[in-house]
Amino acid sequence: MIINILILKSKFTLNVLTLVSGIGVASMFPLVALPVLTRLSSPDNFGIFAKYMAYVGILGMLSAGRLDMALILPRKDKDALGILIIGLALSFIFFLLLHLVIFILDQILPIFEFSVEGLYYFVPIGVFLYASYSMMISWHNRKKNYKLMSESRIIQSAIISFIQIFASLVTKLNFSLILADVVGRLLSIILIIKRSGILEIEIRKINYIKLLKRYKRFPLVEAPASLINVLSHQMPIIVLPLIFSPAVGGLYFLTITVTLVPAYLLGTALLGVFKNKTQEDLKRTGSCSTIFIKTGLVLFSIGAVPTLLLIFFAPTLFTFVFGPEWREAGEYAKILAPLALIQFVCLPLSYILILQEKLFLDLIIKIVFLILVLVVLLLAAELKSIITTVWLLMISGVIYYLITIFFSYRHSKIKKY
Repeated sequence: MIINILILKSKFTLNVLTLVSGIGVASMFPLVALPVLTRLSSPDNFGIFAKYMAYVGILGMLSAGRLDMALILPRKDKDALGILIIGLALSFIFFLLLHLVIFILDQILPIFEFSVEGLYYFVPIGVFLYASYSMMISWHNRKKNYKLMSESRIIQSAIISFIQIFASLVTKLNFSLILADVVGRLLSIILIIKRSGILEIEIRKINYIKLLKRYKRFPLVEAPASLINVLSHQMPIIVLPLIFSPAVGGLYFLTITVTLVPAYLLGTALLGVFKNKTQEDLKRTGSCSTIFIKTGLVLFSIGAVPTLLLIFFAPTLFTFVFGPEWREAGEYAKILAPLALIQFVCLPLSYILILQEKLFLDLIIKIVFLILVLVVLLLAAELKSIITTVWLLMISGVIYYLITIFFSYRHSKIKKY
Protein backbone atom coordinates (compact mmCIF):
# COMPACT_ATOMS: atom_id res chain seq x y z
CA MET A 1 0.00 0.00 0.00
CA ILE A 2 2.76 2.45 0.98
CA ILE A 3 4.77 1.50 -2.11
CA ASN A 4 1.81 2.30 -4.36
CA ILE A 5 1.45 5.81 -3.01
CA LEU A 6 5.15 6.48 -3.48
CA ILE A 7 5.29 5.64 -7.17
CA LEU A 8 6.70 8.72 -8.84
CA LYS A 9 4.34 8.45 -11.79
CA SER A 10 1.44 9.18 -9.43
CA LYS A 11 0.30 12.78 -9.79
CA PHE A 12 -0.72 12.81 -6.14
CA THR A 13 2.77 11.74 -5.07
CA LEU A 14 4.46 14.30 -7.30
CA ASN A 15 2.31 17.05 -5.80
CA VAL A 16 3.14 15.81 -2.31
CA LEU A 17 6.86 15.78 -3.09
CA THR A 18 6.64 19.31 -4.52
CA LEU A 19 5.10 20.67 -1.35
CA VAL A 20 7.23 18.58 1.03
CA SER A 21 10.44 19.67 -0.70
CA GLY A 22 9.30 23.29 -0.60
CA ILE A 23 8.45 23.13 3.09
CA GLY A 24 11.66 21.22 3.78
CA VAL A 25 13.78 23.93 2.17
CA ALA A 26 11.71 26.68 3.80
CA SER A 27 12.15 25.05 7.22
CA MET A 28 15.92 24.95 6.80
CA PHE A 29 16.26 28.75 6.87
CA PRO A 30 14.86 29.30 10.40
CA LEU A 31 16.63 26.17 11.65
CA VAL A 32 19.96 27.47 10.30
CA ALA A 33 19.19 30.95 11.65
CA LEU A 34 18.23 29.74 15.14
CA PRO A 35 21.78 28.88 16.32
CA VAL A 36 22.81 32.41 15.38
CA LEU A 37 19.75 34.05 16.92
CA THR A 38 20.04 32.11 20.18
CA ARG A 39 23.53 33.56 20.56
CA LEU A 40 22.44 37.10 19.67
CA SER A 41 19.17 37.14 21.65
CA SER A 42 18.40 36.06 25.20
CA PRO A 43 15.62 33.63 26.20
CA ASP A 44 13.74 36.72 27.49
CA ASN A 45 13.78 38.29 24.01
CA PHE A 46 12.58 35.03 22.51
CA GLY A 47 9.80 35.12 25.09
CA ILE A 48 8.65 38.55 23.80
CA PHE A 49 8.68 37.28 20.21
CA ALA A 50 6.80 34.17 21.33
CA LYS A 51 4.03 36.32 22.84
CA TYR A 52 3.73 38.28 19.60
CA MET A 53 3.51 35.10 17.53
CA ALA A 54 0.93 33.67 19.95
CA TYR A 55 -1.33 36.73 19.63
CA VAL A 56 -0.96 36.75 15.84
CA GLY A 57 -1.79 33.06 15.66
CA ILE A 58 -4.82 33.42 17.92
CA LEU A 59 -6.33 36.52 16.31
CA GLY A 60 -5.37 35.42 12.80
CA MET A 61 -7.90 32.61 13.09
CA LEU A 62 -10.72 35.15 13.48
CA SER A 63 -9.46 37.77 11.05
CA ALA A 64 -10.79 36.32 7.76
CA GLY A 65 -13.57 34.24 9.29
CA ARG A 66 -11.76 31.03 8.22
CA LEU A 67 -12.98 31.57 4.69
CA ASP A 68 -9.58 30.31 3.54
CA MET A 69 -10.89 26.84 4.47
CA ALA A 70 -13.93 27.37 2.22
CA LEU A 71 -12.00 28.40 -0.90
CA ILE A 72 -11.63 24.83 -2.16
CA LEU A 73 -15.35 24.03 -1.96
CA PRO A 74 -17.11 26.10 -4.70
CA ARG A 75 -17.39 24.43 -8.09
CA LYS A 76 -16.94 27.74 -9.93
CA ASP A 77 -13.77 29.83 -9.78
CA LYS A 78 -15.90 32.98 -9.80
CA ASP A 79 -17.47 31.97 -6.49
CA ALA A 80 -14.08 31.06 -5.03
CA LEU A 81 -12.75 34.47 -6.06
CA GLY A 82 -15.72 36.06 -4.31
CA ILE A 83 -14.84 34.18 -1.12
CA LEU A 84 -11.23 35.34 -1.45
CA ILE A 85 -12.30 38.98 -1.74
CA ILE A 86 -14.70 38.69 1.21
CA GLY A 87 -11.97 37.10 3.33
CA LEU A 88 -9.45 39.84 2.52
CA ALA A 89 -12.07 42.53 3.23
CA LEU A 90 -12.93 40.96 6.60
CA SER A 91 -9.24 40.76 7.55
CA PHE A 92 -8.75 44.45 6.71
CA ILE A 93 -11.77 45.46 8.81
CA PHE A 94 -10.40 43.32 11.65
CA PHE A 95 -7.03 45.07 11.25
CA LEU A 96 -8.68 48.49 11.69
CA LEU A 97 -10.71 47.35 14.71
CA LEU A 98 -7.61 45.95 16.43
CA HIS A 99 -5.81 49.25 15.95
CA LEU A 100 -8.79 51.08 17.42
CA VAL A 101 -8.89 48.79 20.47
CA ILE A 102 -5.14 49.22 21.12
CA PHE A 103 -5.44 53.00 20.74
CA ILE A 104 -8.31 53.14 23.26
CA LEU A 105 -6.45 50.93 25.73
CA ASP A 106 -3.36 53.10 25.36
CA GLN A 107 -5.44 56.10 26.44
CA ILE A 108 -7.26 54.40 29.32
CA LEU A 109 -4.72 52.10 30.98
CA PRO A 110 -2.28 54.84 32.14
CA ILE A 111 -5.10 56.13 34.37
CA PHE A 112 -4.81 52.84 36.31
CA GLU A 113 -0.98 52.91 36.20
CA PHE A 114 -0.78 50.29 33.45
CA SER A 115 0.53 50.62 29.92
CA VAL A 116 0.23 48.89 26.58
CA GLU A 117 3.36 46.86 25.76
CA GLY A 118 5.16 47.95 22.62
CA LEU A 119 4.74 44.53 20.99
CA TYR A 120 0.96 45.04 20.79
CA TYR A 121 1.36 47.78 18.18
CA PHE A 122 2.80 45.17 15.80
CA VAL A 123 -0.01 42.65 16.36
CA PRO A 124 -2.72 44.16 14.04
CA ILE A 125 -0.41 44.27 11.00
CA GLY A 126 0.90 40.79 11.84
CA VAL A 127 -2.67 39.45 11.99
CA PHE A 128 -3.62 41.08 8.69
CA LEU A 129 -0.55 39.68 6.93
CA TYR A 130 -1.15 36.23 8.45
CA ALA A 131 -4.77 36.14 7.20
CA SER A 132 -3.91 37.57 3.77
CA TYR A 133 -1.19 34.99 3.21
CA SER A 134 -3.51 32.15 4.27
CA MET A 135 -6.16 33.33 1.79
CA MET A 136 -3.66 33.57 -1.07
CA ILE A 137 -2.17 30.14 -0.32
CA SER A 138 -5.67 28.63 -0.30
CA TRP A 139 -6.41 30.24 -3.67
CA HIS A 140 -3.26 28.75 -5.20
CA ASN A 141 -4.07 25.40 -3.65
CA ARG A 142 -7.45 25.51 -5.39
CA LYS A 143 -5.68 26.26 -8.68
CA LYS A 144 -3.14 23.48 -7.93
CA ASN A 145 -0.24 25.91 -8.18
CA TYR A 146 1.86 23.73 -5.88
CA LYS A 147 5.19 24.93 -7.26
CA LEU A 148 4.29 28.55 -6.60
CA MET A 149 3.06 27.64 -3.10
CA SER A 150 6.40 26.00 -2.32
CA GLU A 151 8.41 28.87 -3.78
CA SER A 152 6.44 31.45 -1.80
CA ARG A 153 7.07 29.60 1.47
CA ILE A 154 10.79 29.38 0.71
CA ILE A 155 10.96 33.10 -0.12
CA GLN A 156 9.05 34.08 3.02
CA SER A 157 11.18 31.88 5.26
CA ALA A 158 14.44 33.10 3.74
CA ILE A 159 13.50 36.78 3.98
CA ILE A 160 12.32 36.54 7.60
CA SER A 161 15.41 34.58 8.71
CA PHE A 162 17.83 36.96 6.98
CA ILE A 163 16.19 40.10 8.39
CA GLN A 164 16.00 38.60 11.90
CA ILE A 165 19.75 37.91 11.91
CA PHE A 166 20.54 41.33 10.43
CA ALA A 167 18.27 43.17 12.89
CA SER A 168 19.70 41.25 15.85
CA LEU A 169 23.25 42.15 14.77
CA VAL A 170 22.69 45.88 14.27
CA THR A 171 20.27 46.56 17.13
CA LYS A 172 19.56 45.27 20.61
CA LEU A 173 15.88 46.24 20.47
CA ASN A 174 13.54 43.71 22.06
CA PHE A 175 11.30 44.01 18.99
CA SER A 176 13.88 43.26 16.31
CA LEU A 177 12.58 39.71 15.78
CA ILE A 178 9.01 41.00 15.52
CA LEU A 179 9.92 43.75 13.04
CA ALA A 180 11.78 41.23 10.87
CA ASP A 181 8.74 38.93 10.86
CA VAL A 182 6.43 41.75 9.72
CA VAL A 183 8.74 42.90 6.91
CA GLY A 184 9.35 39.33 5.72
CA ARG A 185 5.64 38.47 5.58
CA LEU A 186 4.82 41.69 3.75
CA LEU A 187 7.45 41.13 1.06
CA SER A 188 6.41 37.51 0.52
CA ILE A 189 2.74 38.49 0.11
CA ILE A 190 3.64 41.15 -2.46
CA LEU A 191 5.62 38.57 -4.44
CA ILE A 192 2.91 35.90 -4.37
CA ILE A 193 0.23 38.37 -5.47
CA LYS A 194 2.37 39.68 -8.34
CA ARG A 195 3.03 36.14 -9.59
CA SER A 196 -0.54 34.90 -9.15
CA GLY A 197 -2.16 36.90 -11.96
CA ILE A 198 -5.15 37.40 -9.67
CA LEU A 199 -5.18 41.16 -10.25
CA GLU A 200 -6.16 40.53 -13.88
CA ILE A 201 -9.28 38.47 -13.06
CA GLU A 202 -12.71 39.97 -13.65
CA ILE A 203 -14.46 40.53 -10.31
CA ARG A 204 -17.81 41.89 -11.48
CA LYS A 205 -21.08 39.96 -11.28
CA ILE A 206 -20.12 38.16 -8.08
CA ASN A 207 -23.03 37.70 -5.67
CA TYR A 208 -21.24 38.34 -2.36
CA ILE A 209 -24.42 38.19 -0.26
CA LYS A 210 -25.28 34.76 -1.64
CA LEU A 211 -21.74 33.50 -0.96
CA LEU A 212 -21.86 34.78 2.62
CA LYS A 213 -25.16 32.99 3.22
CA ARG A 214 -23.89 29.76 1.63
CA TYR A 215 -20.64 29.64 3.64
CA LYS A 216 -21.78 31.46 6.79
CA ARG A 217 -20.92 28.45 8.95
CA PHE A 218 -17.21 29.10 8.41
CA PRO A 219 -17.13 32.52 10.15
CA LEU A 220 -19.89 31.51 12.59
CA VAL A 221 -18.72 28.00 13.53
CA GLU A 222 -15.30 27.15 12.06
CA ALA A 223 -13.70 30.48 13.03
CA PRO A 224 -14.60 29.99 16.73
CA ALA A 225 -13.49 26.35 16.46
CA SER A 226 -10.15 27.39 14.97
CA LEU A 227 -9.81 30.10 17.62
CA ILE A 228 -10.35 27.51 20.35
CA ASN A 229 -7.82 25.21 18.71
CA VAL A 230 -5.11 27.84 18.40
CA LEU A 231 -5.84 29.04 21.94
CA SER A 232 -5.19 25.51 23.12
CA HIS A 233 -1.79 25.54 21.39
CA GLN A 234 -0.77 29.12 22.16
CA MET A 235 -1.98 29.51 25.74
CA PRO A 236 1.05 27.66 27.17
CA ILE A 237 3.34 30.20 25.46
CA ILE A 238 1.45 33.04 27.17
CA VAL A 239 0.78 31.40 30.54
CA LEU A 240 4.00 29.45 31.25
CA PRO A 241 6.13 32.63 31.63
CA LEU A 242 3.59 33.87 34.18
CA ILE A 243 3.73 30.63 36.18
CA PHE A 244 7.49 30.08 35.94
CA SER A 245 9.62 32.82 34.31
CA PRO A 246 10.07 34.70 30.97
CA ALA A 247 13.14 32.53 30.32
CA VAL A 248 11.00 29.38 30.52
CA GLY A 249 8.69 30.99 27.95
CA GLY A 250 11.65 31.51 25.63
CA LEU A 251 12.88 27.94 26.13
CA TYR A 252 9.42 26.51 25.44
CA PHE A 253 9.05 28.71 22.35
CA LEU A 254 12.34 27.46 20.94
CA THR A 255 11.18 23.89 21.60
CA ILE A 256 7.94 24.21 19.66
CA THR A 257 9.76 26.16 16.92
CA VAL A 258 12.07 23.19 16.34
CA THR A 259 9.53 20.38 16.91
CA LEU A 260 5.88 21.34 16.53
CA VAL A 261 6.20 24.17 14.00
CA PRO A 262 8.00 22.09 11.29
CA ALA A 263 5.43 19.31 11.86
CA TYR A 264 2.63 21.86 11.49
CA LEU A 265 4.13 23.40 8.33
CA LEU A 266 4.68 20.05 6.66
CA GLY A 267 1.23 18.83 7.64
CA THR A 268 -0.36 22.03 6.36
CA ALA A 269 1.56 21.80 3.08
CA LEU A 270 0.39 18.22 2.50
CA LEU A 271 -3.12 19.33 3.37
CA GLY A 272 -3.06 21.31 0.13
CA VAL A 273 -2.77 18.18 -2.01
CA PHE A 274 -4.98 16.12 0.31
CA LYS A 275 -7.84 18.64 -0.05
CA ASN A 276 -7.97 18.29 -3.82
CA LYS A 277 -7.49 14.52 -3.84
CA THR A 278 -10.20 13.81 -1.26
CA GLN A 279 -12.67 16.05 -3.03
CA GLU A 280 -11.97 14.27 -6.32
CA ASP A 281 -12.42 10.84 -4.68
CA LEU A 282 -15.68 11.89 -3.03
CA LYS A 283 -17.08 13.10 -6.34
CA ARG A 284 -15.92 10.00 -8.21
CA THR A 285 -16.58 7.17 -5.74
CA GLY A 286 -18.48 8.75 -2.83
CA SER A 287 -15.70 7.84 -0.37
CA CYS A 288 -12.17 8.95 0.42
CA SER A 289 -11.26 6.35 3.06
CA THR A 290 -8.61 4.73 0.84
CA ILE A 291 -6.57 7.89 0.36
CA PHE A 292 -7.13 8.66 4.06
CA ILE A 293 -5.44 5.41 5.11
CA LYS A 294 -2.65 5.66 2.53
CA THR A 295 -1.86 9.25 3.46
CA GLY A 296 -1.86 8.45 7.19
CA LEU A 297 0.58 5.55 6.73
CA VAL A 298 2.93 7.56 4.54
CA LEU A 299 2.96 10.51 6.94
CA PHE A 300 3.66 8.23 9.90
CA SER A 301 6.54 6.61 8.00
CA ILE A 302 8.02 10.03 7.13
CA GLY A 303 7.77 11.34 10.68
CA ALA A 304 8.90 8.26 12.62
CA VAL A 305 12.69 8.70 12.18
CA PRO A 306 12.87 12.40 13.21
CA THR A 307 10.65 11.57 16.19
CA LEU A 308 12.99 8.83 17.39
CA LEU A 309 16.01 11.11 16.94
CA LEU A 310 14.40 13.74 19.15
CA ILE A 311 13.40 11.21 21.81
CA PHE A 312 16.94 9.85 22.17
CA PHE A 313 19.18 12.81 21.33
CA ALA A 314 17.25 16.10 21.71
CA PRO A 315 19.11 17.49 24.80
CA THR A 316 22.50 16.78 23.22
CA LEU A 317 21.45 18.23 19.86
CA PHE A 318 20.01 21.39 21.42
CA THR A 319 23.18 21.95 23.47
CA PHE A 320 25.42 21.49 20.44
CA VAL A 321 23.34 23.58 18.02
CA PHE A 322 21.94 26.37 20.20
CA GLY A 323 24.36 26.55 23.11
CA PRO A 324 24.51 25.22 26.71
CA GLU A 325 21.84 27.60 28.06
CA TRP A 326 19.26 26.00 25.75
CA ARG A 327 19.79 22.39 26.88
CA GLU A 328 16.59 22.48 28.93
CA ALA A 329 14.66 23.19 25.70
CA GLY A 330 16.04 19.87 24.43
CA GLU A 331 14.49 18.14 27.47
CA TYR A 332 11.13 19.64 26.49
CA ALA A 333 11.63 18.55 22.86
CA LYS A 334 12.29 14.95 23.91
CA ILE A 335 8.92 14.90 25.65
CA LEU A 336 6.99 16.68 22.89
CA ALA A 337 8.36 14.54 20.02
CA PRO A 338 5.38 12.08 19.95
CA LEU A 339 2.99 15.04 19.87
CA ALA A 340 4.83 16.48 16.85
CA LEU A 341 4.49 13.14 15.05
CA ILE A 342 0.76 12.72 15.59
CA GLN A 343 0.15 16.39 14.76
CA PHE A 344 2.00 15.91 11.47
CA VAL A 345 -0.17 12.88 10.64
CA CYS A 346 -3.45 14.43 11.77
CA LEU A 347 -3.33 17.87 10.15
CA PRO A 348 -4.11 16.78 6.57
CA LEU A 349 -6.47 13.99 7.64
CA SER A 350 -8.59 16.27 9.82
CA TYR A 351 -9.68 18.24 6.73
CA ILE A 352 -12.27 15.50 6.17
CA LEU A 353 -14.44 17.15 8.83
CA ILE A 354 -14.27 20.47 6.93
CA LEU A 355 -14.85 18.89 3.54
CA GLN A 356 -17.90 17.04 4.87
CA GLU A 357 -18.90 20.32 6.60
CA LYS A 358 -19.06 18.65 10.04
CA LEU A 359 -18.19 21.97 11.61
CA PHE A 360 -20.12 21.53 14.85
CA LEU A 361 -18.42 18.20 15.51
CA ASP A 362 -15.07 19.87 14.84
CA LEU A 363 -16.02 22.64 17.29
CA ILE A 364 -16.91 20.15 20.04
CA ILE A 365 -13.62 18.24 19.65
CA LYS A 366 -11.64 21.48 19.87
CA ILE A 367 -13.55 22.57 22.99
CA VAL A 368 -12.57 19.27 24.63
CA PHE A 369 -8.92 19.99 23.77
CA LEU A 370 -9.12 23.51 25.23
CA ILE A 371 -10.56 22.12 28.46
CA LEU A 372 -7.69 19.62 28.67
CA VAL A 373 -5.09 22.37 28.21
CA LEU A 374 -6.77 24.62 30.78
CA VAL A 375 -6.72 21.77 33.31
CA VAL A 376 -3.01 21.20 32.59
CA LEU A 377 -2.19 24.88 33.12
CA LEU A 378 -4.16 24.96 36.38
CA LEU A 379 -2.21 21.92 37.55
CA ALA A 380 1.02 23.62 36.47
CA ALA A 381 0.25 26.55 38.76
CA GLU A 382 -0.10 24.11 41.66
CA LEU A 383 2.72 21.67 40.85
CA LYS A 384 5.33 24.31 39.87
CA SER A 385 7.15 21.69 37.75
CA ILE A 386 7.81 22.64 34.13
CA ILE A 387 8.84 19.10 33.14
CA THR A 388 5.60 17.62 34.53
CA THR A 389 3.67 20.38 32.75
CA VAL A 390 5.28 19.58 29.41
CA TRP A 391 4.47 15.89 29.87
CA LEU A 392 0.81 16.73 30.57
CA LEU A 393 0.65 19.08 27.55
CA MET A 394 2.01 16.30 25.35
CA ILE A 395 -0.53 13.76 26.63
CA SER A 396 -3.47 16.16 26.22
CA GLY A 397 -2.38 16.96 22.66
CA VAL A 398 -2.03 13.29 21.71
CA ILE A 399 -5.53 12.57 23.06
CA TYR A 400 -6.97 15.44 21.01
CA TYR A 401 -5.33 14.33 17.76
CA LEU A 402 -6.34 10.69 18.24
CA ILE A 403 -9.97 11.73 18.71
CA THR A 404 -9.76 13.92 15.61
CA ILE A 405 -8.29 11.11 13.49
CA PHE A 406 -11.00 8.71 14.68
CA PHE A 407 -13.91 10.95 13.68
CA SER A 408 -12.19 12.06 10.47
CA TYR A 409 -11.83 8.44 9.37
CA ARG A 410 -15.47 7.71 10.18
CA HIS A 411 -16.61 10.57 7.96
CA SER A 412 -14.19 9.68 5.16
CA LYS A 413 -16.54 6.75 4.39
CA ILE A 414 -19.73 8.83 4.29
CA LYS A 415 -20.99 9.92 0.90
CA LYS A 416 -21.42 13.62 0.35
CA TYR A 417 -22.13 13.83 -3.36
